[in-house]
Amino acid sequence: MKKSIALIALILSSGATFSQSTYQVTTAGQNYTLAQVQTAIESANFCGYFYSDERHLLLFDDGTEVELKSNDELLIEGVTLDTTCVTADRKENPVVWAIAANGTILRGGTSTNKQNRLK
Repeated sequence: MKKSIALIALILSSGATFSQSTYQVTTAGQNYTLAQVQTAIESANFCGYFYSDERHLLLFDDGTEVELKSNDELLIEGVTLDTTCVTADRKENPVVWAIAANGTILRGGTSTNKQNRLK
């Protein structure tokens, strides 16, 4: 009986590791629901957009702000990214992101508003 309980606890705790989030929605925008943002982010491949020691801010066309957690932060949380997904190159990209009607993340064009620049 004790072995069964320990096995169940181990399975549940390992499932929690896989469900940990690599991002945080910091500001809700006007057009997308939180569920839409979460679904779109979780189904997108942001490999190459993670910084080693700093969060990466993604700005959306409706004002939504999402921060990809840093690799250092994810390691503390027990989440390991492939090394090819982490970059030290912090180019300032004036990109505005969007979510298509089918839920796909769209990497938009450049923005002339300095507040809409990725950090």
